[in-house]
Amino acid sequence: MSKITTVFMDLDGSTLAEKNVLPTELRALIQQHPHINWIIATGRSYPNFIRAPFKGLLPDDSLHIIEGGARIVQLDGTLLNEFGIQATELQHLFSIIDLNTIDYMYFCSPLLHGNAWYRHNDVIDKFNLPASNYTFNFEEFKAMAYELNPGKVSLYRNQEFELVGLNYHSTGNNIDITTAQINKGSGCNLLLERLNIDATHALFIFNDFNDLPLINAVPEIKKLKVGTLMPEISADYYAATPDDVAEILRQLL
Repeated sequence: MSKITTVFMDLDGSTLAEKNVLPTELRALIQQHPHINWIIATGRSYPNFIRAPFKGLLPDDSLHIIEGGARIVQLDGTLLNEFGIQATELQHLFSIIDLNTIDYMYFCSPLLHGNAWYRHNDVIDKFNLPASNYTFNFEEFKAMAYELNPGKVSLYRNQEFELVGLNYHSTGNNIDITTAQINKGSGCNLLLERLNIDATHALFIFNDFNDLPLINAVPEIKKLKVGTLMPEISADYYAATPDDVAEILRQLL
């Protein structure tokens, strides 16, 4: 087997347990292997990305994929690459969305120091969403999006629908929209090239549908699948829960 030098890590449900917890054994393993490139690959926006318990565990200048590939950042927040949604794509999204089918929509912008939310009906109490930078006025939300050019727009749907003509990935009722051809896979390829990493020496820890673009874009990467979702997707290694990931990695590293 090729030597593993790089580990790409999805967060929620893959390496983090419920309530944003990094299993103790996985934390210890990362500490024991500082020579490994530990790279987070998440759909989280930056305010939620930095909530993950990796500060002090990974170098501040380590590179990570956030917002489903729309941004490449250092752990300290330094932005290296950003791929904003095109104005024509935003216009198309806003023209086809039926507001009655969503509970909220949001995006992140460094200029806002957080997320901008459009909230529909009574979702403040229902979802306990942040109280800052929100509006019930869809026209106001659209104007902010056009001005700030987000890398990802996310929404929570209350019924099934498709966003025809847009690049998006869904996990349950959560949908993430990014610009064309930008996803975790494009982010992975960018970092493999930037860091001069052979993909056959890399491993990806994943568990959900929004991880599939990385698997499809980098077929030679080793795969560690967590959980039972997507039984049709094969992997090289399997873990029942994030608590079981460390034992498999220990054997590989």
